[in-house]
Amino acid sequence: MTEWSISYKVALAVDVVADLTGLDPAVIAKSNRRFGHIMAARKLAIMLCRKFLGLQYKEIIGHINGDQSTLVRHYRNGVVLVKRDPDYRLVWEMAADKVLSKIRERTSYV
Repeated sequence: MTEWSISYKVALAVDVVADLTGLDPAVIAKSNRRFGHIMAARKLAIMLCRKFLGLQYKEIIGHINGDQSTLVRHYRNGVVLVKRDPDYRLVWEMAADKVLSKIRERTSYV
């Protein structure tokens, strides 16, 4: 998976979250809006980038709106949401499954 560009990895995470939430990928990644459903989707995308796509915060900056401290806060808040909110946990599990299946698809024939 190291041959994938950072842009591709972030786009993969954002697209998976967009598919699950019905939001526009550009809204998830670049919007300055702070509505709860947008922030929850952005947190999912950041968590996918970190946990399954192996990206560091400094690599995500520029692809998803926010500086490093904001991305760290979103990640940590997302982890808490996964632990406390069963609905958010369900969406997280679905997003994780989708990302993992896309990784398997992409790497199975290499």
